[in-house]
Amino acid sequence: SDTAVPRLIAQITSDANAGHRLVLAPHSQGAVIAATAVLGSADTDRLALLSYGSPWSHLYARFFPLYVNSAATTEPIERLGGPEQLRWRNLYRFTDPIGGPIDGVADQTPLEDPCGRIHSDYWVEPQYAAAVAELRLLLPPAGGKEQSTRAVNNTIRTRRLISRPSD
Repeated sequence: SDTAVPRLIAQITSDANAGHRLVLAPHSQGAVIAATAVLGSADTDRLALLSYGSPWSHLYARFFPLYVNSAATTEPIERLGGPEQLRWRNLYRFTDPIGGPIDGVADQTPLEDPCGRIHSDYWVEPQYAAAVAELRLLLPPAGGKEQSTRAVNNTIRTRRLISRPSD
């Protein structure tokens, strides 16, 4: 994370400075990295988060309770609109031994897993596309409210983050 978090903060900053709206979509441990990057980013008004298969509460809270707990989600939640206007969604499956719900992130219905995907391929699920679309609607227009919907949709970036062992 010594490399991943600063690089992600730099990318968020670059996209924000370019006027883009950004939906970060981190998988697994990437959710922890992305939430940490949210904390280090100056401009989070045009930022949303879609985590999936996240070990945040399911594993990390059990093994690192001093560092990963309900209080640890409070600041990223506040930076992403607060509980009332939260721009953070989380997907998980009951069959996923790693991912699970994240304390404080509302509306987390577990996905069915008829194909046995377990901890992978969340992005092929229709709920993934629906969550991205929902989060896009929660983001304010880039560059001002006078822009048309078509122009605004062209300035949204969705970055899918997949954790790798080397990160």
